[in-house]
Amino acid sequence: MSDKTHYDVYYYNTRGLCEPIRYILSYAGASFNDHRNPLTSFNPLTPLPTEWSDRSTFGQVPMLEFDGNRITQSQAIVRYLARKYNLVGKNELEAAKCDEIVDGVKDYLTLWSPIWREEDPEKRKVIIDAAKAKGDQRYLAKFNEIVEANGGHLVGDGLTDSLLDPSSKQLL
Repeated sequence: MSDKTHYDVYYYNTRGLCEPIRYILSYAGASFNDHRNPLTSFNPLTPLPTEWSDRSTFGQVPMLEFDGNRITQSQAIVRYLARKYNLVGKNELEAAKCDEIVDGVKDYLTLWSPIWREEDPEKRKVIIDAAKAKGDQRYLAKFNEIVEANGGHLVGDGLTDSLLDPSSKQLL
């Protein structure tokens, strides 16, 4: 890919909501600076540098800047980059199926978000057990079923095969 765009990515010093953005930019061979703010607390969340939050639409990250443009909200950024780098399927139906998977992954991750705010270890274990049980049944089982039914891909016959562990044929 011969894209000359240079990106600045802003997030905490963790994977979280920014990791798919970094993956897409890396896959595309895009030039980007990965600005990371130290994450020292989830409850309350470590404040962002004022210069970041003032520029961000909603005062939060991830934030992507390029060519005088700015996009915030992780899914908006991911969908923008996926369209730009042809990772959304070959037609409108495949694009919708990609969105379906992305939204399913977001729902799966939402199951886990309460653990970051819970400090009591026993309550955290209850949350983790519930998230695992519901996530395994509702989401991971379905993702694996889709991959198996679709010849090793989540959608179409493209990049989604990289989400499989080749030794187990299970979604990573």
